[in-house]
Amino acid sequence: MSAPFRLATAAAGDGFEVVVGHAGGVTPLRALLGAGAAGSMLELFDDWAAAVAAIGDALASGAPSVAAPPPALDVPLRFPRKLICIGSNYRAHVEEMRSKPAQWPYSFVVPPTTTLVPSGATVALPRGAEQVDWEGEVAIVIGRRARDVAGAEADAAIGAYGIVNDLSVRDWTGPRRPAVGNDWVVGKAHDGFKPMAPWLTPAAFVAEPAALRIRTWVGGELKQDGSTRDMVFGFRQIVEHLSSVMTLEPGDVIATGTPAGVGKGSGQFLQPGDLVVVEVDQLGRLETTLTESKR
Repeated sequence: MSAPFRLATAAAGDGFEVVVGHAGGVTPLRALLGAGAAGSMLELFDDWAAAVAAIGDALASGAPSVAAPPPALDVPLRFPRKLICIGSNYRAHVEEMRSKPAQWPYSFVVPPTTTLVPSGATVALPRGAEQVDWEGEVAIVIGRRARDVAGAEADAAIGAYGIVNDLSVRDWTGPRRPAVGNDWVVGKAHDGFKPMAPWLTPAAFVAEPAALRIRTWVGGELKQDGSTRDMVFGFRQIVEHLSSVMTLEPGDVIATGTPAGVGKGSGQFLQPGDLVVVEVDQLGRLETTLTESKR
């Protein structure tokens, strides 16, 4: 296996480019692989295994000069084909929400082009919402086309890991819930409601994904401190289930649920000016500031 590296999308002139983080520095992908390098992260995922191998080989043969200062990083996958979220997937979180354990991974889909924002972004609290919540989560990114996969084949479909904060409005899944049930669009799909950390770490470099520590701070106060050990459905089971429903495509992002410690459990919710920080061992850090709606 090559030395570990990770990947991000950086501003470059009037557009964006893929960059490689390695040995404490950052190198543009085109500087490693030449003119034929993928121009976007999604394009890279279209042949993910080959891309990871090629990057590893290039780094092993001697990386070119490292970019300094580091470039401004955006959402790693700016326009994934799908953004799927899993709910109620940590045992302690199910208990704090007074929910019932699900029989299969509970999922919903939100629009990636308007919900995904980069680390460091400022996100407006929706007008009329009184219960806006944080949810630090591990995200998996699909690295190969998957339909009805199981076992080791489901594991192999996971190309990379990242971090998402699944911001949520509890008003319409709780006290003001419509008579027909929870409204997941109003609760989960507001603009900017899925901040994503800049770096994606190839699955080959993530040791023990079933034991990743997830921590979330709000205003400097530690709110969540959990581990993927507490997941009801592990990453393999999530891929197995979703691939039985739909074809998972390279670059699809799946936020896999949050541990205990969300605001709903304590009755504390996000306010203008709050800084939310999510850290996941081996995967990095995500920061988001909340502000009042300007509309």
